[in-house]
This record gives sequence, structure tokens and C-alpha cells, in this order.
Amino acid sequence: MKVINCTPHTIRIYSEKDTSYDEYARKRVLVNKNAKPLVEIPPSGIVLSVLKRVKQVDCLDGIPICEFEPELTDNLLDLIKVEEDNLFVVSTIFALACQRKGLEVFRGKLLTVGSPVYLGGRPIGCLNLIKTY
Repeated sequence: MKVINCTPHTIRIYSEKDTSYDEYARKRVLVNKNAKPLVEIPPSGIVLSVLKRVKQVDCLDGIPICEFEPELTDNLLDLIKVEEDNLFVVSTIFALACQRKGLEVFRGKLLTVGSPVYLGGRPIGCLNLIKTY
């Protein structure tokens, strides 16, 4: 079984011992500036994404209330051809779209980034991956 990164950027997994939770910022930050990621998962070259479409369903005091209508992109077929026992790192919105569309081929195979790690206010990695769908 392999983890295949279907995002356009490298996924970096850091050790929790190299981070601390900043109560003020409400974020996990890297405290050991010399820390190296435990694992780096490079992009696979297959980027799975969703067209983010919204549809207005209501209006409340002049504020449009919309629903998200995900549309999966054509390169979804590239992923289906990959071996079935692999896990795929995707965006949360892609996993949500697969769930909403009821794509059983992906059930139990999608991972998203969990517990982001920040440095200088910018995300640089995470502590884990989360089985999402």
C-alpha cells in the first residue's frame, strides 16, 4: 500500500514534539526551527480538484445564502486507474465532493491533511493525515 499525493504541493509531516499550541493564535506552531519533517510526500503529478460552484438558495437580510455544488474535474479518471490498495491525499473539498456524489470507488481511500503546523503565520506542514472518506 502506498500513499499518493494528489495535491500540487509537498505534504510535510512534523513530529508533535517539535510544535506547541499557540493559545492566542489558536494554531499549532513549529517551535524547533531546525526541525526536519518526519516524512515528505511529493506531488504525484495527478492533481485532483473540484470546481467550486455555489447556488444561492436564500437571502437573509440582504445576505445571499448559498449551497456548495461540487463538480469533479475530468482528471478523476486518472485516479481510478491507479491500484486499488493505495491511499490518496486530496483536498478536503475534493473528499467532500466524492462523498456528496456517492463515489464508492473512493470509500476508505481518501486522506486529507490534519492538524496543520504553522511557522511565521504560514502553514508549512501537518502532524498527521486524516482518513476522510
